[in-house]
Amino acid sequence: MTTAPAPPLDVDPEWMARNAWRGNLASLAHHASGGEWLPYTWAAALAREFQRTAWEPNGRLLVMAPPRHGKSELVSRWGPTHFLEWFPDRKVILCGYGQDFAQVWSRQIRDYFQDAASPTPWGVDPSSQAVGDWRTYNPAEGRPFA
Repeated sequence: MTTAPAPPLDVDPEWMARNAWRGNLASLAHHASGGEWLPYTWAAALAREFQRTAWEPNGRLLVMAPPRHGKSELVSRWGPTHFLEWFPDRKVILCGYGQDFAQVWSRQIRDYFQDAASPTPWGVDPSSQAVGDWRTYNPAEGRPFA
């Protein structure tokens, strides 16, 4: 089982206890989607591989599954969301067969970080909110991550 690395920034231990579901990608996807994303056996296995690969230097993962199996939802929406939860100072490149496809997922990820009701401690930099180019923001320090 893939375990989460230590938080990259100082995080309140009580907050971490209340948010243990953030520890792996499948739990985050299920919780943050309000239970809409379901961790079917194959999807949970893909989530583990995605998480393991994303945290490796130069990790690569090729995902092939039939249409309508939730590949894009997991890999293009919840994968980058989970990664940015743990590493808000890093960058994610999201690409697809067309600009509209990538921007749909980018918008959903950005909105997750922008939503005041979202459980994330991070926000979106007010000076950089375009769907195709936005940065995470540390509201506690009032500045964007590098």
